[in-house]
Amino acid sequence: MIANCFFSIEIVAHQGDNFAEELQRAVRHSKADLIIMGIKGKSALAKAIYGSNTIKMVDSKICPILIIPPEVSFPALRKVILTSDFKETTKTTPTEPIKDFLSVFNPKLQIVNLDKDHYISLTTGYKKEKNILVEMFKDYHPEFYFMRLYDVNEALTLFAKDKEIDLLMVIRRDETLIQKLFKHSHTITLSYQSKIPLLVMHE
Repeated sequence: MIANCFFSIEIVAHQGDNFAEELQRAVRHSKADLIIMGIKGKSALAKAIYGSNTIKMVDSKICPILIIPPEVSFPALRKVILTSDFKETTKTTPTEPIKDFLSVFNPKLQIVNLDKDHYISLTTGYKKEKNILVEMFKDYHPEFYFMRLYDVNEALTLFAKDKEIDLLMVIRRDETLIQKLFKHSHTITLSYQSKIPLLVMHE
Protein backbone atom coordinates (compact mmCIF):
# COMPACT_ATOMS: atom_id res chain seq x y z
CA MET A 1 0.00 0.00 0.00
CA ILE A 2 2.86 2.38 0.74
CA ALA A 3 5.56 0.60 -1.19
CA ASN A 4 6.74 3.83 -2.82
CA CYS A 5 6.89 5.78 0.45
CA PHE A 6 9.96 5.90 2.65
CA PHE A 7 9.88 6.72 6.34
CA SER A 8 11.82 6.15 9.52
CA ILE A 9 10.50 4.94 12.85
CA GLU A 10 11.49 6.60 16.11
CA ILE A 11 10.31 5.40 19.51
CA VAL A 12 9.92 8.12 22.13
CA ALA A 13 8.83 7.67 25.76
CA HIS A 14 7.15 10.46 27.72
CA GLN A 15 6.29 10.45 31.40
CA GLY A 16 3.35 12.43 32.71
CA ASP A 17 0.01 12.33 34.49
CA ASN A 18 -2.12 13.39 31.52
CA PHE A 19 -1.85 11.21 28.43
CA ALA A 20 -3.56 13.64 26.05
CA GLU A 21 -1.47 16.62 27.15
CA GLU A 22 1.77 14.65 26.85
CA LEU A 23 0.80 13.40 23.41
CA GLN A 24 -0.04 16.92 22.28
CA ARG A 25 3.34 18.09 23.53
CA ALA A 26 5.07 15.30 21.61
CA VAL A 27 3.13 16.12 18.46
CA ARG A 28 4.14 19.77 18.65
CA HIS A 29 7.77 18.91 19.32
CA SER A 30 7.99 16.49 16.40
CA LYS A 31 5.79 18.59 14.11
CA ALA A 32 3.77 15.47 13.29
CA ASP A 33 1.33 15.53 10.39
CA LEU A 34 -0.85 12.66 11.63
CA ILE A 35 -1.70 10.85 14.87
CA ILE A 36 -2.68 7.17 14.67
CA MET A 37 -4.63 5.83 17.63
CA GLY A 38 -5.88 2.29 18.06
CA ILE A 39 -8.88 1.07 20.01
CA LYS A 40 -8.78 -2.38 21.59
CA GLY A 41 -11.90 -4.18 22.74
CA LYS A 42 -15.53 -3.16 23.10
CA SER A 43 -15.16 -1.62 26.50
CA ALA A 44 -12.19 0.42 25.34
CA LEU A 45 -14.13 1.48 22.26
CA ALA A 46 -17.08 2.65 24.30
CA LYS A 47 -14.69 4.52 26.54
CA ALA A 48 -13.06 6.12 23.52
CA ILE A 49 -16.38 7.30 22.18
CA TYR A 50 -17.58 8.81 25.44
CA GLY A 51 -14.69 11.03 26.41
CA SER A 52 -11.41 9.11 26.42
CA ASN A 53 -7.99 10.20 25.28
CA THR A 54 -8.97 9.57 21.67
CA ILE A 55 -11.75 12.14 21.81
CA LYS A 56 -9.57 14.54 23.77
CA MET A 57 -7.06 14.39 20.94
CA VAL A 58 -9.82 14.90 18.37
CA ASP A 59 -11.04 17.93 20.32
CA SER A 60 -7.52 19.33 20.55
CA LYS A 61 -7.49 19.97 16.78
CA ILE A 62 -3.72 19.63 16.89
CA CYS A 63 -3.54 17.59 13.68
CA PRO A 64 -5.50 14.88 11.82
CA ILE A 65 -6.31 11.75 13.85
CA LEU A 66 -6.55 8.29 12.31
CA ILE A 67 -8.63 6.04 14.58
CA ILE A 68 -8.13 2.32 13.97
CA PRO A 69 -10.84 -0.10 15.22
CA PRO A 70 -9.98 -3.54 16.61
CA GLU A 71 -8.70 -6.25 14.27
CA VAL A 72 -8.95 -4.03 11.21
CA SER A 73 -6.73 -4.69 8.22
CA PHE A 74 -6.66 -2.97 4.86
CA PRO A 75 -3.85 -4.23 2.63
CA ALA A 76 -5.01 -1.74 0.01
CA LEU A 77 -6.79 1.56 0.53
CA ARG A 78 -9.05 1.47 -2.50
CA LYS A 79 -12.24 3.33 -1.58
CA VAL A 80 -12.57 6.33 0.72
CA ILE A 81 -15.62 8.28 1.87
CA LEU A 82 -15.38 12.00 2.54
CA THR A 83 -18.44 13.28 4.37
CA SER A 84 -19.57 16.85 3.75
CA ASP A 85 -22.52 18.91 4.94
CA PHE A 86 -22.24 21.07 1.78
CA LYS A 87 -22.13 24.27 3.79
CA GLU A 88 -19.39 26.82 3.11
CA THR A 89 -17.20 24.07 1.68
CA THR A 90 -14.44 26.45 0.58
CA LYS A 91 -14.08 27.72 4.13
CA THR A 92 -14.58 24.49 6.07
CA THR A 93 -12.89 21.82 3.95
CA PRO A 94 -9.19 21.26 4.84
CA THR A 95 -8.24 20.78 1.21
CA GLU A 96 -4.47 20.39 1.48
CA PRO A 97 -4.39 17.70 4.24
CA ILE A 98 -7.03 15.71 2.39
CA LYS A 99 -5.14 15.98 -0.90
CA ASP A 100 -1.89 15.02 0.83
CA PHE A 101 -3.54 11.87 2.14
CA LEU A 102 -5.17 11.02 -1.18
CA SER A 103 -1.93 11.57 -3.09
CA VAL A 104 -0.20 8.86 -1.04
CA PHE A 105 -2.82 6.14 -1.51
CA ASN A 106 -4.69 7.35 -4.61
CA PRO A 107 -8.00 5.72 -3.60
CA LYS A 108 -11.37 6.09 -5.26
CA LEU A 109 -12.99 9.14 -3.62
CA GLN A 110 -16.69 9.15 -2.81
CA ILE A 111 -18.16 12.30 -1.30
CA VAL A 112 -21.29 11.66 0.73
CA ASN A 113 -23.92 14.05 2.04
CA LEU A 114 -26.66 12.90 4.38
CA ASP A 115 -29.58 15.25 4.88
CA LYS A 116 -33.09 14.49 6.03
CA ASP A 117 -34.42 17.43 3.96
CA HIS A 118 -33.36 16.14 0.53
CA TYR A 119 -36.17 15.40 -1.84
CA ILE A 120 -36.09 14.49 -5.53
CA SER A 121 -33.53 17.07 -6.66
CA LEU A 122 -30.76 19.16 -5.12
CA THR A 123 -31.29 22.79 -4.24
CA THR A 124 -29.39 25.56 -6.03
CA GLY A 125 -27.17 25.97 -2.98
CA TYR A 126 -26.25 22.29 -2.91
CA LYS A 127 -25.46 22.32 -6.62
CA LYS A 128 -23.13 25.28 -6.09
CA GLU A 129 -21.30 23.58 -3.22
CA LYS A 130 -21.04 20.36 -5.26
CA ASN A 131 -19.38 22.25 -8.11
CA ILE A 132 -16.88 23.72 -5.65
CA LEU A 133 -16.00 20.23 -4.40
CA VAL A 134 -15.73 18.92 -7.96
CA GLU A 135 -13.14 21.59 -8.73
CA MET A 136 -11.43 21.16 -5.37
CA PHE A 137 -10.82 17.42 -5.89
CA LYS A 138 -10.87 17.26 -9.68
CA ASP A 139 -7.61 15.28 -9.77
CA TYR A 140 -9.36 12.44 -7.90
CA HIS A 141 -12.56 12.29 -9.98
CA PRO A 142 -14.94 12.16 -7.00
CA GLU A 143 -18.31 10.46 -7.09
CA PHE A 144 -21.16 12.11 -5.19
CA TYR A 145 -23.94 10.52 -3.17
CA PHE A 146 -26.86 12.38 -1.62
CA MET A 147 -29.08 10.49 0.77
CA ARG A 148 -32.24 11.58 2.53
CA LEU A 149 -31.90 9.64 5.76
CA TYR A 150 -32.59 10.52 9.36
CA ASP A 151 -29.98 8.41 11.12
CA VAL A 152 -26.52 9.58 10.08
CA ASN A 153 -24.63 6.76 11.73
CA GLU A 154 -26.81 3.94 10.40
CA ALA A 155 -26.76 5.45 6.92
CA LEU A 156 -22.95 5.62 6.86
CA THR A 157 -22.67 2.09 8.19
CA LEU A 158 -24.94 0.68 5.50
CA PHE A 159 -23.38 2.76 2.74
CA ALA A 160 -19.84 1.80 3.73
CA LYS A 161 -20.75 -1.88 3.83
CA ASP A 162 -22.55 -1.78 0.49
CA LYS A 163 -19.72 0.10 -1.25
CA GLU A 164 -16.92 -1.85 0.49
CA ILE A 165 -15.38 1.35 1.85
CA ASP A 166 -11.92 1.10 3.40
CA LEU A 167 -11.79 4.41 5.27
CA LEU A 168 -14.11 7.19 6.35
CA MET A 169 -12.91 10.80 6.42
CA VAL A 170 -14.84 13.30 8.52
CA ILE A 171 -14.25 17.00 9.08
CA ARG A 172 -14.40 18.14 12.71
CA ARG A 173 -16.85 21.00 13.08
CA ASP A 174 -18.96 22.17 15.98
CA GLU A 175 -22.43 20.63 16.09
CA THR A 176 -22.01 18.71 12.87
CA LEU A 177 -21.39 15.21 11.61
CA ILE A 178 -18.39 14.21 13.71
CA GLN A 179 -20.19 15.06 16.96
CA LYS A 180 -23.16 12.98 15.83
CA LEU A 181 -20.80 10.13 15.04
CA PHE A 182 -19.27 10.14 18.49
CA LYS A 183 -22.50 10.79 20.35
CA HIS A 184 -24.61 7.76 19.48
CA SER A 185 -24.32 4.01 19.69
CA HIS A 186 -24.20 3.64 15.89
CA THR A 187 -20.61 4.83 16.10
CA ILE A 188 -19.78 1.52 17.78
CA THR A 189 -21.25 -0.27 14.78
CA LEU A 190 -19.30 1.93 12.40
CA SER A 191 -15.97 1.65 14.18
CA TYR A 192 -16.14 -1.86 15.65
CA GLN A 193 -18.45 -4.21 13.75
CA SER A 194 -17.81 -2.86 10.26
CA LYS A 195 -14.13 -2.29 11.04
CA ILE A 196 -13.78 1.02 9.22
CA PRO A 197 -10.94 3.34 10.22
CA LEU A 198 -11.90 6.97 10.81
CA LEU A 199 -9.68 9.82 9.68
CA VAL A 200 -10.71 12.97 11.53
CA MET A 201 -9.57 16.30 10.11
CA HIS A 202 -10.29 19.83 11.23
CA GLU A 203 -11.59 22.78 9.29
